[in-house]
Amino acid sequence: DTKNLLETISYLPASSKYKIYLIDEVHMLTPESFNALLKNLEEPPPHVIFMFATTEIDKVPATILSRCLQLNLRLLSEEEITKQLSKIFKEEKISFDDESLKIISKSASGIMRDALTISDKVFYYCSGKLKKEDVQTLLGIPSEEKIFTLLDILKDKDSKGLYEFFENFDENDSCQNLLESLMKSIQEISLMQFSPDKESNLSNYAEMTPEYLQLIYQIGLSNKIYFETSSDPKGLLSMT
Repeated sequence: DTKNLLETISYLPASSKYKIYLIDEVHMLTPESFNALLKNLEEPPPHVIFMFATTEIDKVPATILSRCLQLNLRLLSEEEITKQLSKIFKEEKISFDDESLKIISKSASGIMRDALTISDKVFYYCSGKLKKEDVQTLLGIPSEEKIFTLLDILKDKDSKGLYEFFENFDENDSCQNLLESLMKSIQEISLMQFSPDKESNLSNYAEMTPEYLQLIYQIGLSNKIYFETSSDPKGLLSMT
């Protein structure tokens, strides 16, 4: 296929100024294909532009990389995703609240394509009207009340309260999402201690010592990896 592609390079474009060859996941090419490309990458015809895309840059040979201009695509911020989703939803005349967009943007982890995929699922689940509670239910994201309850328990080192929390635990909740949300809150509290004047709904927990917060975070981090293989996520969460 690479040889066939290279045979067409010398021909001028029919209507545009350039012929652009876009190869997605270029790291999947064989060594023979890469070798065939080298000559044309080093001295491409003036009317030809090669564009390579890859998610595994380390698998692309150094001889190829040295002949390319490398552009690393960054993850988007939650604010950028929220702004773009708001624009799309307004154009599509989809009803939404601001909290719904924030939840979707956070769940997308910086990837706009994932944000759109999540939005599709949420749109059909919510019958075209996005509400915070429905979005949280669909994505298995715990409510702020549950996170605050856990933070209160941790702040007071209330083992009895922790036992009661799991006695009344909703089996529909995602245990992994609950732990990750708790860890994000702990991280925010830790950072907040460097700027105590910053207003936050987590200010009540700033009295926890940095060492204690670090310990809780480290325990959560150590056990988070086991959720993918655990047959008892609730038990794993309660032991964590």
